[in-house]
Amino acid sequence: MVNNPTAMEIDSRGRVWIAEGKNYRMKMKEFDDLKRVDGADRIRISEDTDGDGLADKVTDFASDIFPVPLGLAIEELWEGNVQTGTRVYVGHSPDLLVLEDSDGDDSDGDDSADRRYPLLTGFRGVDSDHGLHGMTFGPDGRMYFTVGDARYGADQVQAREPTLDVTDRSGRRLSANNFGTTLRVSRDGTQLEVLSSGHRNNYEVAALGRRSPGRHSQAGRHGQWSPGRADRL
Repeated sequence: MVNNPTAMEIDSRGRVWIAEGKNYRMKMKEFDDLKRVDGADRIRISEDTDGDGLADKVTDFASDIFPVPLGLAIEELWEGNVQTGTRVYVGHSPDLLVLEDSDGDDSDGDDSADRRYPLLTGFRGVDSDHGLHGMTFGPDGRMYFTVGDARYGADQVQAREPTLDVTDRSGRRLSANNFGTTLRVSRDGTQLEVLSSGHRNNYEVAALGRRSPGRHSQAGRHGQWSPGRADRL
């Protein structure tokens, strides 16, 4: 049911989203005993439709995400009690990629993501697990993510070379070469900033903050976090 998973997320309906990278490292070299499988790098939705605790339905949200998709964050779009769409943010060096279902039919058939575009570009570590990954939403509604030291990829980054050189959607340019970094950005691609650096390959991040009474996840269905900052990473 799942081949070479690289990231996992669970949505408000209890469905498990999986990023698969079956063709990992196949952009940078060929293997004698392994051949590239077209379309096999993908985002899949696994769900239990009959309540027995076992997944019995798998849908491809988006396929042919080559090279390997790393990192996965889900933004559900709601109008009242009706889900109208889904945005999925994927680490896909050199891009922070957005896959979007704009009409809310992500369970109806394969490849329901009808839009695909880079939110940001300029991350190194192409086709490497030391590139862009680890997306998660913080209590401030912004997206937190990590970039490793960008080594061992198809772009052959060496120590102390830039691991990212990105201009966000407000025109702000950010570059880093101090190995791995933790960053955050607004979901419209603005306010990009580095929060920490000097890591080797910090694969994921958890952003914690103070919660206001009676308020819940901003990325989900029932309201939002108070618009504060992340107090701890």
